[in-house]
Amino acid sequence: MPSGLIRFTVLLILLMTSWCAAGDELETSGGVSSAVAAPRQTMETNDGSGNDDAEETELRRKSALAGMLILALICLVFLVLIVGVVLWAHRLRRIARQPLPDQHPGDALWYLRRPGSPESESD
Repeated sequence: MPSGLIRFTVLLILLMTSWCAAGDELETSGGVSSAVAAPRQTMETNDGSGNDDAEETELRRKSALAGMLILALICLVFLVLIVGVVLWAHRLRRIARQPLPDQHPGDALWYLRRPGSPESESD
């Protein structure tokens, strides 16, 4: 069970990093947004406020990406905590099911013995 969980966690981390890298690639190379931005830039040059809109959309994209990463991190932390509790409970259950060691009854009248008597030394 733990090895499957570790594999899932590693796969999730790899997917998240590749998704983030793909998002950065789209932002730097233009990607789909460049086809939309070209007509927009011609319209924005007419009113003079085009640079602010581009910065605002870029800020929104980065904020959305940061929010999704934080949300994924929180979900991952809670998943690890829940799995830790399950594994800990399994271990405690296994320990609780083990039989107790044999009890060796001592002398029932131990309090009647005198200190230094040979009987106390033989036990």
